[in-house]
Amino acid sequence: MRIGVGAKARGTGFIVRVESGAIDILTALHVVADLAASRASRTPVWHEVSAQVQLGSGEIITVPLGTQGSRSSIDQDWALLRFEGALPSPVVPLRLAGLESRPHARKWQTFGYSDAAPDAGEPHSGDIEDERGNVIYLFDKQGASGTGGFLSGCSGAPCIVEGHVVGIIVEALQRKEKERKAQSIHGAVFALRIEAVAVECGLKDRAARPT
Repeated sequence: MRIGVGAKARGTGFIVRVESGAIDILTALHVVADLAASRASRTPVWHEVSAQVQLGSGEIITVPLGTQGSRSSIDQDWALLRFEGALPSPVVPLRLAGLESRPHARKWQTFGYSDAAPDAGEPHSGDIEDERGNVIYLFDKQGASGTGGFLSGCSGAPCIVEGHVVGIIVEALQRKEKERKAQSIHGAVFALRIEAVAVECGLKDRAARPT
């Protein structure tokens, strides 16, 4: 899902819960708030009062920021946004699962609204390089292509392994020169384990299955 906050920010998000008359959308906090200011004040400093979220159908809903029912983590850089009201079309939450360590390399994939495709979005994929604590280290093939792909805007995208969301993308190693768009360094991307978010958001049961 494409998330836009005025002219200040653009990122990606995904639905983690659907209830009667409400949906919960997970994204990176820095997509919808000033992360540096939030960490300095120890409270979310939202970019605007609401965000424009484009559903998979292409329809757009306005989601308020910082309302009751929404949650966030300044330190871990995630935000759970709640939309209450009638939806223009049916939606389905993505399946969540804990990431189980394996002796062999594993593949991951996602879909995000990077600077390379800010409106239409594009798929990204690669290998899981390492797992340390709550962080999943990813290699992004598209980010590593050429002199470095454009990954800004993919923040908040789901890290999907074997059909289940195992993490949320919160950072990419990038370099920026003057007025040029930031470019990926070595295709390095970092995701926060979904288990770290699930407990805080009341989604623990949904992320209990290892994959």
